[in-house]
Amino acid sequence: MKFLATLCFVYVGLIGNAVAIVEQEVDVTLTFEEVTAYLGNSATLECDYTISSGQDLPVTVTWKQGDGPRYAEEIFTCTGYTKEDKSCVNAQVTKIEYLNRLQIANSSPSLVFTKVEGEDNHNYWCQVAIEGSNMGEEQVDMKSVVLRVRGGHESPKLHSVTIEANSVVITGLKASDAGRYWCEMRNAAMYGIGEVATDAKSTVVEIISENDRNVFTCEGKADGLYADPYQCNMYYECVMYVKYHRPCPTGTVFAPGHPLYACEHPVNVPAPCGTLKNN
Repeated sequence: MKFLATLCFVYVGLIGNAVAIVEQEVDVTLTFEEVTAYLGNSATLECDYTISSGQDLPVTVTWKQGDGPRYAEEIFTCTGYTKEDKSCVNAQVTKIEYLNRLQIANSSPSLVFTKVEGEDNHNYWCQVAIEGSNMGEEQVDMKSVVLRVRGGHESPKLHSVTIEANSVVITGLKASDAGRYWCEMRNAAMYGIGEVATDAKSTVVEIISENDRNVFTCEGKADGLYADPYQCNMYYECVMYVKYHRPCPTGTVFAPGHPLYACEHPVNVPAPCGTLKNN
């Protein structure tokens, strides 16, 4: 079968005094983007993931059904999953239509339909999120696979999105531009052919100071948050000597030593990044 495809691009390179780099801190992978199953049989939607640091951190695996990342409904959740244990601490079917028919596979966070029904022909999304505090959108990724039911309401996957680098330029980069960017292709509204005509994939852009590009290191540092000496609205997080460069939400700056939040409004942060005066 031929799939129509659209290409999404993220520019990687030097702009002004900033460097944009792509860092997929968690990346979801699929074996197939379409799976065919026969009515009444079992079916497996294969899904796996990688974490760029190489650590086996616990993740929450959420399977959703729908026509895009923004609109898909949650149908199954698995918390506390690790590659070593290959099991969920807690697993729950969250949509009544799928009760007693869904489970996680024995060797991966793939979704198993124990009995396929005619109404199961949908676009399913495998979402993986690293569990823990101070986790941003870089730590969440999702990709979709269509379950094509023979003998039911059969519809094939119509589009597949591909991500490539070094093509589209984002001009005037700012620290607030860091984050996960999505390319979504959909024409369901035009043709009335439903969610199987929608696909989306993402990539992560991290913004770092050129001057500090090779200076800061987590080597020898305790786990925790550290200031970016060049950008007040950025900070570093060290986790087992692995460095993560994170942005603050728009309008906030890093707040070292804050008991609850990594970032705060400048009026609540002392100099040099804030305006709070010490008594």
